[in-house]
Amino acid sequence: MYIDYTSGQVTLNEPDLSSIRWISIQYQLGWSLTETECSKISTFLSCITVGNAQNITSIFMFLKDVNHVIDQGAVPVVSSLKFNALEHISFATSNPVKDPNQNFMVLLHVPENNRLFTLNLYNLYDPVILPNNFGVYLSLGQIGFYNTTFNSNIPSTLFTPNTLTFTFRDSKFTSSSYSVLLNPNVKLPGLNTLATYATQSTFYNLTSDNYPNLYSVDIIADAPIYVSISMPRLSNLILRSTTLYDVNPNESNLTISGQYPNLKTLTLSKIKFTPTDFSFAPKMDQVTISGSNFFSNLINVSSLYAVDSISPAVFPSVSWFDQGARVVLKNMSLSGQIPNYPGQGFYPVTLHLPNNPGITGEVPESFCYLFDIDLSGTSVTKIPDCYFCQWNQFWSYFPITLPETFECSNFPASGEPSGKQTFTIYNKNLTLEWVTDPTKLDTATGSVNEGSLRIDIFGQFNEDFIYTIDYNDQPCLVERIQPTFLNCYVYNPVGSKYNIATVNSTYQTFVILFEIRNTPVVTATSELLETGGDLLLYGYFPETITVLDVSVNNITCNIIESNSNEIHCNLPGNLSIGFADLEVNTDNKIFRSKSLLVVYPIKKINNCISSSSNSSKDCSGNGKCFNNRCICNNGFGGFYCQSELTPTIIFRPNTTSPDVVVSKSNTHFQFNIIAIEELNDLRDTVIRNSINQSKWTYSTNSTNQFDNYKYIINDTSAGCSLEVNIDNFKVNQNITFGSIIHSYPVNSLKLSITISGWLFTSNLNTLRVLLQTEMKYDQLEDKCKSDIQKNQQFDQLHNLQYLTITKDGVTYFGRFLDYVLSDNRPAYSLNEIISNSTTNSTQSVIIGINMPQSQTTIIDPDFSVLVDPSSEPTDCKESTSSSKSMKLVAIIVPIGVFAVAALAGTIIYILDIDVIYSKCSLISISVVEQILFFFSSFLVLFLSSIRWLSMQYQLGWSLTEVDCTALSQIVCNTVGNEQNVSIIYVTSLYQPTPQGTPPTIQKLAFQNITRIVLTGYYPAVDPSQNIFELINIPENKYLEVLNFQFVDPIVLPSNFGSYFSDFNFFSNVWMFLIFPDQSPMIHTFFNLTNTNFPNMQQIELTLSQPVDVNIQEFPGQAIKLKSTPSRYKNEIRSNLSFKSAYGFYLLDIDNFNINPNDFRLSSLSTITLQKSGGITGPKYLRYYKEINSDPSTYPVYSWFAANSTIEINNNTHLVGPVHDYPSEGFYPITLNLADNPNISELPESFCYLEDIDLTGTALTTVPDCFYCKWTFFKNRFSVKIPTDFVCVPRLDKTLFVYNPINPNPINMHIFGKNLGWDKIANLTMVTANSHFIYNNNNTTKGSFSFFVNTTKLTFEWAYDISIVNAAFGIIEGTSLRVEINGTFNTTMDYLVVINGVSCSPADIYPNVLICTLSSIPTIRNPIVTVTNEIQSINTTLKIQNIPIVVSTSKLYESGGNLTLYGYFHDNIIQANVTVNNVNCTITKANSTVIVCIITTNLTPGFANLSVFTNNIEFISSYLVIYPLDIPNNCIVDNSTCSSNGNCINNKCVCNSGFGGYYCQSTLTPTVIIQPNTTSPNVNVISNNTQFQFNIIAIQELDDLRDVFSSYHFNVSNWNYSKSSDIEKDNYKYVLNDSSVQFKTEVNIDNFKVYKNLTFAGIETIYPPNSLKLSITISGWSFNSNLNTLRVLFATEMKYQTIDDKCQSEIRDKQQFDQLHNLQYLTITKDGVTYFGRFLDYVLSDNRPAYSLNEIISNSTTNSTQSVIIGINMPQSQTTIIDPDFSVLIDRSSEPTDCKEDSPSSSKSMKLVAIIVPVVIVGVALIVAIIFNVTKDDVTYFRRFLDFVLSDNRPDLLFE
Repeated sequence: MYIDYTSGQVTLNEPDLSSIRWISIQYQLGWSLTETECSKISTFLSCITVGNAQNITSIFMFLKDVNHVIDQGAVPVVSSLKFNALEHISFATSNPVKDPNQNFMVLLHVPENNRLFTLNLYNLYDPVILPNNFGVYLSLGQIGFYNTTFNSNIPSTLFTPNTLTFTFRDSKFTSSSYSVLLNPNVKLPGLNTLATYATQSTFYNLTSDNYPNLYSVDIIADAPIYVSISMPRLSNLILRSTTLYDVNPNESNLTISGQYPNLKTLTLSKIKFTPTDFSFAPKMDQVTISGSNFFSNLINVSSLYAVDSISPAVFPSVSWFDQGARVVLKNMSLSGQIPNYPGQGFYPVTLHLPNNPGITGEVPESFCYLFDIDLSGTSVTKIPDCYFCQWNQFWSYFPITLPETFECSNFPASGEPSGKQTFTIYNKNLTLEWVTDPTKLDTATGSVNEGSLRIDIFGQFNEDFIYTIDYNDQPCLVERIQPTFLNCYVYNPVGSKYNIATVNSTYQTFVILFEIRNTPVVTATSELLETGGDLLLYGYFPETITVLDVSVNNITCNIIESNSNEIHCNLPGNLSIGFADLEVNTDNKIFRSKSLLVVYPIKKINNCISSSSNSSKDCSGNGKCFNNRCICNNGFGGFYCQSELTPTIIFRPNTTSPDVVVSKSNTHFQFNIIAIEELNDLRDTVIRNSINQSKWTYSTNSTNQFDNYKYIINDTSAGCSLEVNIDNFKVNQNITFGSIIHSYPVNSLKLSITISGWLFTSNLNTLRVLLQTEMKYDQLEDKCKSDIQKNQQFDQLHNLQYLTITKDGVTYFGRFLDYVLSDNRPAYSLNEIISNSTTNSTQSVIIGINMPQSQTTIIDPDFSVLVDPSSEPTDCKESTSSSKSMKLVAIIVPIGVFAVAALAGTIIYILDIDVIYSKCSLISISVVEQILFFFSSFLVLFLSSIRWLSMQYQLGWSLTEVDCTALSQIVCNTVGNEQNVSIIYVTSLYQPTPQGTPPTIQKLAFQNITRIVLTGYYPAVDPSQNIFELINIPENKYLEVLNFQFVDPIVLPSNFGSYFSDFNFFSNVWMFLIFPDQSPMIHTFFNLTNTNFPNMQQIELTLSQPVDVNIQEFPGQAIKLKSTPSRYKNEIRSNLSFKSAYGFYLLDIDNFNINPNDFRLSSLSTITLQKSGGITGPKYLRYYKEINSDPSTYPVYSWFAANSTIEINNNTHLVGPVHDYPSEGFYPITLNLADNPNISELPESFCYLEDIDLTGTALTTVPDCFYCKWTFFKNRFSVKIPTDFVCVPRLDKTLFVYNPINPNPINMHIFGKNLGWDKIANLTMVTANSHFIYNNNNTTKGSFSFFVNTTKLTFEWAYDISIVNAAFGIIEGTSLRVEINGTFNTTMDYLVVINGVSCSPADIYPNVLICTLSSIPTIRNPIVTVTNEIQSINTTLKIQNIPIVVSTSKLYESGGNLTLYGYFHDNIIQANVTVNNVNCTITKANSTVIVCIITTNLTPGFANLSVFTNNIEFISSYLVIYPLDIPNNCIVDNSTCSSNGNCINNKCVCNSGFGGYYCQSTLTPTVIIQPNTTSPNVNVISNNTQFQFNIIAIQELDDLRDVFSSYHFNVSNWNYSKSSDIEKDNYKYVLNDSSVQFKTEVNIDNFKVYKNLTFAGIETIYPPNSLKLSITISGWSFNSNLNTLRVLFATEMKYQTIDDKCQSEIRDKQQFDQLHNLQYLTITKDGVTYFGRFLDYVLSDNRPAYSLNEIISNSTTNSTQSVIIGINMPQSQTTIIDPDFSVLIDRSSEPTDCKEDSPSSSKSMKLVAIIVPVVIVGVALIVAIIFNVTKDDVTYFRRFLDFVLSDNRPDLLFE
């Protein structure tokens, strides 16, 4: 328990306090390390008080912005994290861990945390490693892993009877060998939600016995899965494969048993299921099935989406669907005629049946009501005339063409801008008048300046028109109108994530989304060479830039000039070649990119000569090399112009989507665009819009030079406007792209893509277009049929240069440039292969072309037709005239052009009925065309109701006609002799036709009405008559669907809908429901779902009594709810519940309780709460307002985007200080906390903020910064300025010292207090009052003075090379020798003081200061202060404890002399040595050697060694006593060294060509060695087997051999270099990790000739191709003189699983000596043997010492054998270890039938791997900490120690 007695306050208990500080330091969170109260440490903590201490119950950390990384020093090494009462962890941060050697999950997994119930991890930067038994100590019930990477399995121990939910969403593993280990045989009675991920083939047995409460299952699989389900409680089932992973649906299976009365949602992808009869789930509502078998007997579903069935499908029955269902059956092998669903009473709102060629016959005319229909790819022969009348909108959805003789009506001639025409339809004279409205919106941008929003809209405009503009319901005042430009201003705008501008012209209304651009953005750069020089950055930057910094790879680029579109700077030379980190800072707004800027070498590789070709000529002699790329002569193509082009091509453009099919013989090529992705700066996909299923408008145009095929997308889900043009050239064409000439021969293709309107979510994001190329070929019996071949070439940056796919002489060739045109300037582009799949008849490749953020981007891959007879079988290569040898090859030459297209709309007037007709594709069905909907004769009709509707909404229907067929937009059916209205369908824009005031009626009666769809574009003529009251009558009992869009408010009667049996309310865009404050409402539940309101954008409800509102996957963007009528008391609230708020940008509620109130998955940017409950978890808020509401805490800073507004008023629950947002890195631009009477304090961190209001609070004082400008702020606070107040500015730091590690910056950051609200000459303000920047013009020394009011402030800067790295003390008798390591100026004087005591004299060297302290400090880690003439530097002193024994001579059982080498006292006053408690009489003792003699016999084996010098003890339990008779280690099978070597010092030294422990095997000199260029490991490859050897960790062990600390190399960065001579190749790796003090260097030598090396006097022979591995470690600081070191090595054998009779099982063998010390290890597979020999000694400070070699772990999988070996060594300054590894032939491991007689047989001479490393570990040991121990403390439980005594005499070592 921890109690702060000085303050009297209850503080956090000690385990919780130390643990939470560790988390803050490790994840660099910046939480307070000095505070002890829970609320003051961090707002992310929740605590309870138990007794006299606080206990943490919840950690809710949500921090995604890496700019919040705050370094708080070294992470303390701990063994566990303990919390007394912790129940909940929700942890999200993009910060990297500070110490990767310490694992948060391992430390958390201790019994003390057994109350932990909830564990959620989000967006973690570093991979998570879970212990194998994770969960056994905890009580986890809710587990969630989101967007997190795991470097381990999710162990089965995580799932316990306590588990309620498990969610693994958007997360992944670093290896496919890891997975979620869910034991199907373990009962989980509490589990209700399971969302998991399978990386391997997995069986799931989900039964009610094991999972009695499981109701939701969601499994994503990367491999086939097998699922058996028997759980009647199930309500949600999702089984799917990943998007780009090719899983054969026949390999996955789902079996469902029993009945499922609660199952509502079913999603299956690429899985075969049984049963196919779905009657077992009668309440299933939404069914989505892809790539699976077909099904039957659905019941009343509202949505059916099935695609790519693997078994024939049948047309669904009407009984399957709910009324108004959506039906999509694509590529389902349907056959026959489409059922007459409307004739059977079923009216789907969507019917998509594309790509079912078996559908034939006629489409029933009853479908004329249906607009959302798609029958493309079917074989229907006839469709109703109603679709021909709207052919410009429906042509792409039917497989037939418009009859040449068809006439629906006489329309204006194309191209006439205005006119009038009269025509007759059924004896009715109609006159049309039309005019042209050129208005068209292309793009819009927004920018904020001084609180006003300027919107610039580009397109086509008429300067004579009157335009009005609204921005998110706020007026935008038009400033300027030009033919191609329009702009306006919004004053005091309220921002939104979705920025919508509504533009009203004289005749039309347009809506456009736009982005308020976050500058800076770099769209392109100039070319940068390794020599540096000028760099030009093009893009979008602020108009006025105050602070501008540009860096490349952290090297400052000196600014020359800049403006809003261009930055010019200069870089020094010697830049690293390759991708560079570019960072641009404009006024503290950052742009960064790791892929836009490339540093090129001075001498570039010749890209015109193929390395694989025999030709040394440029472009194979068939072209010219221009700008390092081949321009081919006519008739040739390929990357190197190596092949001939073929002019004969069968080219088929698709009429429904922009793809190309090129066919020849049995081979077909296809090329199309499948998706556009927005990537963040980590290259993760944040938005992916698939367009391969989109609808397109198609047109063609021809000239003498080319045929053009144009496709315009007609799909809002694409997220942008998209136009594609494909040009097929008839003559040769030369086109320049980025100053490079491209030649297009006859029959070649050019593909251009135009994208406009993409809204980027961040200035750091980029775009990627996914292109798919696919080769399909028919399966034919043909001797000339060859296997498919694919080839690709990448440049040095792994950028795809070209791709070829070849089959039977047909080659598809694609070349990709490494640049695009970004806003008409060249910019680097990365081309990458996303996926590559091959089936029996298809080769498919998905290519990603990356481009920077810009307004216009042009990409330019090109594809050519080549003749490639080399791919044909030999007997098919006939003469050139042979049809076999001249197979056709495909040409496609696309250029993707991302630009802005313009379209003009035409408006037509109809005079007689005054209806507007528009050709604009945004309008669905015109009134004129709907006149042609005729059904049956009109005998008797409820005419008064029809005529009232026409008059009320000025529809222009005939008021005299009595025949239903004469009225458009009405569907009738005949009952007896009467016609009855069944559907009213008005959706088109129309010209209002005044027909007088409608008569006052009591009801609108339609006896058989089922559906009313009415878009009222004009106000009701008589607003006193409410259509909803008139229609709410019993006569309309069959009414099912209302779909309204009115400009008038919608007022519903209180009992609205009570007469309708099956009713849905639809509204297109906006709905305003105002319930009158009169009688009670009969409906008190509003269900706002995607089904009921599929197109709703905004809903406003004003309610007359408390209601329940449910929002479930609602598609809208804004919701306003008011529940405060005067009829009832306001304290009675309505209830609002959410299932999903994704997509909302505005929520405005009044008098509501919200439950659940978790908005973490929402898109809200504006929230207003009035008299309502609180919320949690939103993000990216721009505006938050709260009035008289419940929350007792402030909104969390993670809710907000930058530059947000917070207003909280009339809240009595907010008590105490204002929440300190700035300390968390969040700076609101407005803070209005007026009228909150219990707010009593304002933190000083708000001194940056001018827009602040705290009137009506309990403040008694404010920070001085506000008093300093009191005339401005006096009306913003309810306090008075003190009469004696004096404004005192100050600087936090007045001396800035720079050194080589922290070089002098040009821009110095100056921090202080009360530095003013206004600009200061020569200083740049970053944050008012506290942060300014000074440019020192790169001078190394100087000072600057300035005035704040009348106070003069001065700061200085200087350069001093003095750096202190560490300080160490060595005890010498009663004094202490102090060595301070670092960098020092030998011309300066230094004063060293330790805890106030002078340490003198100080000897000064360039890298060390040495002094002597007369007494030893009594406190742990005293403070050392080093002072020179410029500065003082503080560090802590680590005192080394001695004695230390690093090596011994060899000791036999007969006793005798024993020599101890190590570090002892300089002045030894007292010394004593014992072995197994037997005294060893000392004959010699000094500071490095002690010699003693034992006169009695000893027992062989391990012995206890004890050394006392000056009463300080060293102990070790692993001194080895050797027997006099040592066994012969050279004899096996009665043969010495197998007769292939000599026995020297009791170990075999093999003859040349032999290896193994007993020289029993033959070495093989043929080895493929692959050193890694990023980390020190070696790959040795032989046949299908690969060996790998690497160093994975260093561990410090205590005297009980427990791991005290460790360092893991698997996450380290290394600097790599290579050198060569005639004897060997050397590969050097130097550790590059600033977080540790020690240094590590690894050298790998690959010998080319025989080499003899001596280790401890023993000669070792290294044959050619052998390896020697040496490791040097310096600077390791030990915690105790008793501790030792262990290095962990991993050796791994990987092999392919192939069908081969000579393939054998893997075998491993190891041999240990009598002390269980590993002597050798072998791993063998198929004749390939990996052999390792380990010596039982090391060189410790150049003297032999005993070493224990041990196997830490040994694991085998299907294709891998992995062994981890630990080599132990004593504490010393330098240690050398020496295992060796050899290549052997081991025929004994081959199957019998593979051992043939011939030694040259390929079966019997399998290659064997060689690795012969000598590992040299140089450890410069500096013992750092005083560690006093007694003999009793360390006597027991020591099983192993890393060394025993030996000396440097080889004859003793090897006797």
